[in-house]
Amino acid sequence: MRKVAANKVYMTKNIVMTNHIVEIYDNFVVNHYPIDSEVDMTEWIGGSIVICYNSRLRQIAETYFLENKDERFSFDSLFNLLEQHGKDSIRPLAYHVTVTEDAENNETFKIRPIAENKMI
Repeated sequence: MRKVAANKVYMTKNIVMTNHIVEIYDNFVVNHYPIDSEVDMTEWIGGSIVICYNSRLRQIAETYFLENKDERFSFDSLFNLLEQHGKDSIRPLAYHVTVTEDAENNETFKIRPIAENKMI
């Protein structure tokens, strides 16, 4: 089992947990809970975690934002995409989301699945 922690964990568009640990087993989320003390074997990651039931979130978001270059990334728009594309998994998946800006305010976002092993 892999434990990852982030400052923000998005469960839905309107439910955002702060300082949370997400446990992943067999590449699916099996538990999540707030951090109230240091937990052994927990990996802190920068950015945010999105928990959803769509295994294609990365491809859906990257395609959408490539086609709509003028639209800035937001978690609202990400969840709107999820609502449009529905669920394709019966078990929850976790994605690591990072957003950066360069000196010219060009935004770059990355979405990567968080797997039990670090190979994905």
